[in-house]
Amino acid sequence: DILNEAPWKHKEWPSKIEPDELYTSYLSKTVNAAALVFSDQTESITRLKSAHPHLLSMADIIDLDNCPPVQRDFLELYAMSLASQIIAPPVSAFSRAAARLSGQERKCFHKVMDIDEREGSYEQTIARLHRGVSQFITPSEAAHIYVKAARRLQVTGREEEASDIADKILKAGADNAFLPLIQAANGIYLSKWDEALTHVETA
Repeated sequence: DILNEAPWKHKEWPSKIEPDELYTSYLSKTVNAAALVFSDQTESITRLKSAHPHLLSMADIIDLDNCPPVQRDFLELYAMSLASQIIAPPVSAFSRAAARLSGQERKCFHKVMDIDEREGSYEQTIARLHRGVSQFITPSEAAHIYVKAARRLQVTGREEEASDIADKILKAGADNAFLPLIQAANGIYLSKWDEALTHVETA
């Protein structure tokens, strides 16, 4: 919902959303361990499972077709609480509840991956963004993932890259309110004042 539905899609959620590349990098380190993935985006689950055959979803271990949403949420919460490790974004009420239920600490990626591994994952995310919005479920998903990449590009002197990617996402139809503001910031970094003003007015 926060990715694609108004009003939530118009706000940045960098602490609630992590790119698939981080999960892929971590799963590549644990190929011999059973892993269970949870996501509201079935497309994201499919994408991760195609890259990691040992990865399971709840649908692989239990028939959820006839479960009402509340029952499904409870089953997922209980299953997550039984995991030996819970890896999740910094702000995730669902994983936090599962961790509290199990009595263990929920872990973020900075706890289970070193800096080089994380930065390598973000470079893969940036490469996917360069390949275009077709690599994402929706233009809005691309915009939210772009938020994570844009900050890294802007602080490392890669503002032109940040601007080019944002331009692709905007042209693909993303209407997230935050995106023109980020592109305006890119314009300021690049001394493209008229372009920056246009994006501010759009926002």
